[in-house]
Amino acid sequence: MNRFRYLLIFFFLISSHALHSQLRIEITEGIEDPIKIALVPIKWNIDLPQKHYFHEVMKQDLESFGEFNVLEPNGMLSLPYNEEEVFFRDWRLLGVDFLVIGEANRIEQSEEIVISYIIFDVIREKAIHRANIHGSIKSIRKISHNISDKIYSKVKGISGIFSTRLAYIDKPSSLDKNYNLRISDIDGFNDTILFSSSQPLMSPSWSPKGDRLAYVSFEEGTSRIFIQEIPTAKRRGLKLEIGINSSPNWSPRGDKLAAVLSRDGNPNIYLYDLKKNTWKQVTDHFGIDTEPDWELFQHSEIVEQLFHIHDHFNIVSQMKPQSVEQLAMVLAIIRPAKRSLLGESWQSIQKQVWLKPIDNSYYFKKSHAMSYALAIVVQLNLLVDSINFSN
Repeated sequence: MNRFRYLLIFFFLISSHALHSQLRIEITEGIEDPIKIALVPIKWNIDLPQKHYFHEVMKQDLESFGEFNVLEPNGMLSLPYNEEEVFFRDWRLLGVDFLVIGEANRIEQSEEIVISYIIFDVIREKAIHRANIHGSIKSIRKISHNISDKIYSKVKGISGIFSTRLAYIDKPSSLDKNYNLRISDIDGFNDTILFSSSQPLMSPSWSPKGDRLAYVSFEEGTSRIFIQEIPTAKRRGLKLEIGINSSPNWSPRGDKLAAVLSRDGNPNIYLYDLKKNTWKQVTDHFGIDTEPDWELFQHSEIVEQLFHIHDHFNIVSQMKPQSVEQLAMVLAIIRPAKRSLLGESWQSIQKQVWLKPIDNSYYFKKSHAMSYALAIVVQLNLLVDSINFSN
């Protein structure tokens, strides 16, 4: 299964200053008893100044969802960088649950650096992970996100998403006529405009390897699907059909795209072969064919290949969604703010799941959850179709 993580955000930035400001997603409150972790500043054994500090980036990552409380360096009794310098009693006195130490060294005659780090469970007084990460001196933020992912995985038991990249559409202000297709790191850094148009853009979709984006543009006066390469910025339009050309979604191998076309009058799902440049119709019905075989959500090998829910098979299999709306409610309950609804009836969940939490903790709005649910359904249909083709 592909291990890269990418996220799509669909919204417009309306404020007049947004054109020059960095994308920022902030969660102001977290859980009542967060995990306390100490991120000792990585020892910098390199004769060049640091532009970013590992522990500061990791602190921002781990505290961004409100599940961790990071101890500041000025509150530490010592600043160890190797295992021999770690005294667990000192960290227990500070109430620390987990400890991360490490050092950065430059590889000889190279612009590459290697970061050696260790994650400790303070209560159990043992190292639970140790690793070396290689990268360029300019990639400190990327390396930091990778370490944050590993910390989250080792502590929480599920994959971290701090290396996630965002793809989104914005329109900075009413004075700016352009719509922009942008990508950035999950924390808003490395924000880049890939394409701008005076006509609407929508539905960006990452390829499995993260090297291409498919999206819909109205620049030709009608909807058309384009693919853009991230490294080179080259773009190509898919074969245009009469009517709707929308909702592109990549196949697991990245050699096909699923999309919704209405060339015969009714919206149906089609597959586009990127090598042959041809469309193949998958569904044919007087209704809008997006309903999957809901029993497939009881199979872990299927759920583990679907974005947004691949790490939550236990919740999906327990709730047994039977409609797009119920799948949207599953997505909402995956979030900590609504996790308490797990086990209640669908009727009870429906009454509470879309209400804004009193403590302003993060939750899913219905419109967002429904959009993600529909995207999962399209991906599931595509996955099943690819399995059928291979048999």
